[in-house]
Amino acid sequence: MVVALLGVELLTRLVFYGMSKDFRAYSSYPGRAAALGGGNGLAVAVIGNSVAHEGVDAGILADSLGHLRNVPIRADILSADHSYVNAWHYMIKRFFWDAGNDVDIVVIPFWRDNLYDGNDIDLGRLAQFFTTLADWPEVLTTDLSTTSARLGFIASDVSAGFAARERMQQFVFLRLFPPYREFATLEQQVSVEHLRLFGKPRRTGRPTLRVLERLVAAARQHGTQLCFVAVPTLHPEWNDPYAEVRAVVEPAGMTYVDLREMRTVDASSFVDLVHMNAAGRAVLSHELAQAVARLVRCEGTVCRVGSMGARLEVPRGAAGAPGRAS
Repeated sequence: MVVALLGVELLTRLVFYGMSKDFRAYSSYPGRAAALGGGNGLAVAVIGNSVAHEGVDAGILADSLGHLRNVPIRADILSADHSYVNAWHYMIKRFFWDAGNDVDIVVIPFWRDNLYDGNDIDLGRLAQFFTTLADWPEVLTTDLSTTSARLGFIASDVSAGFAARERMQQFVFLRLFPPYREFATLEQQVSVEHLRLFGKPRRTGRPTLRVLERLVAAARQHGTQLCFVAVPTLHPEWNDPYAEVRAVVEPAGMTYVDLREMRTVDASSFVDLVHMNAAGRAVLSHELAQAVARLVRCEGTVCRVGSMGARLEVPRGAAGAPGRAS
């Protein structure tokens, strides 16, 4: 039995991790964060879920922002599908703050309830890729509220096989039944359309923002400017004014930007109700550069970023080098 478990563990780490597109991406984040934080000029990290990955082009963002402020720009996207503010806190903490990789602005695209407490947490990737042993006390007391979730997190940290078990099951199933992928896509589209027509907001009662408050406080402590961006979708019922979010973000010197009413995107800009195609991504990236540019004020070789007044010296007269998208 022990030999079998060790075999599964080795197979997961040596084979499956390399076969999973998501796991390969997560494994690349430490190196990419180091590259982003180690160059000259202004460093912009985009952190989020699929609306960041599908809605922002890092190269366009870097080029547009570089031309708007006439400074070199580095930009990259570190994303995790179906992730929320809990995961984003630990991604920023592990890949940038704890690693000593300084970035000037962290852009966080979001939609719906992404910034509120109570969202699902993928325990496997949180344990394996986004946290370390030093984060255990905080995760177990602040982020996880049930015994089963805490035990699942610990087991996922100890065993890669346990952490990746659902993904491996899905991988094997798709290999055995390839048509299931098309069925699952259709099923998701039907579910999203049903939610649009008949769904109600998932939150009940007064929403809480403890995790967002923790992220904002940590960013202020590290001198990192956060820019939270409500992105456009085709969900007409998504009309949250985010008064509670702004009450946390803005007094701390961080930025809230609402791009939901962009007139330059329409139904032709999307592949579904939430995710953009290449044309929509280009438009949103240019618009996002305009919003981020308002946070950067340069005089001579010194630029100030955000209302917190962070200062950096940058070479002038060079357009931003294209970033990379994950």
